[in-house]
Amino acid sequence: MHDVVRKLVITERVVNRAIQIANRGGEGRTGAYVCIIDHRTGQMILHALIGHGTPEKIAKWRELSLEKATRLLNNLPLGHETSEESMDEARSMYPGAIMGNDYIFSLSGMKAMDDEATMFRTAIALGQRNRRQTLKRISSSRNPRLRPLLKACHWTE
Repeated sequence: MHDVVRKLVITERVVNRAIQIANRGGEGRTGAYVCIIDHRTGQMILHALIGHGTPEKIAKWRELSLEKATRLLNNLPLGHETSEESMDEARSMYPGAIMGNDYIFSLSGMKAMDDEATMFRTAIALGQRNRRQTLKRISSSRNPRLRPLLKACHWTE
């Protein structure tokens, strides 16, 4: 399978599962926008809608997924590994982007911690992050959504 297609297929599976989990709590999520950027070149590898939403929501998700990814890319020289490290809700700068070995993974469409957990799970599934090291770095109190999502998506490894 072509590398970009593989990334999209795995990302779509993880995002759809995260949406299902969020909706068990009555959130009514229908989709999200994912952005994957090569952190060495800054080249966008993938920017795609998964699921559906109103045109207004889709436009917002698209913009925010790109903003999170580019903000993290710009903060890599400062040692940032997530967009949570530079969040500023007053300026609409939210968590949801994470660093992989080669790529930055960003998502917008759910609650910020769900977006971030989904991208951690996607990066682990794509071999871009080590599961054990991620769990060591990201505590349950830091992101309470990560561990349940990892457990629910065991099929992607």
